[in-house]
Amino acid sequence: MNDKMLEALTRLADKLGTTAAHLWDVLIRQAKIEVAVDLGFVVLAAFACYLLRKWWISYQDRNGEGELITLIIATTACAIMSAFALFNLCEIPTLLFNPQFWALSQILDALK
Repeated sequence: MNDKMLEALTRLADKLGTTAAHLWDVLIRQAKIEVAVDLGFVVLAAFACYLLRKWWISYQDRNGEGELITLIIATTACAIMSAFALFNLCEIPTLLFNPQFWALSQILDALK
């Protein structure tokens, strides 16, 4: 970290009543939690798409009345969840292999 970043981290730590080293450790631990949350969301989106596929096959077999709007809403929700899951999937390698970079980017975002 450069001096400007360390100074900003120290000021933030002073406001929170802690030390910069403790604040940095907390951010590194938070990266692990972010990985768990992101992976959970990816699994949830995959499971939702799996259920939607099973439901679609069942719908085609029955060809029931009044279920088409529900299918459209479920497909839209699944597409949105999948888009967010793909975004989260791209962030997971950074969180796993370089949590310091993630912590640094969180500090930079907070300073903006």
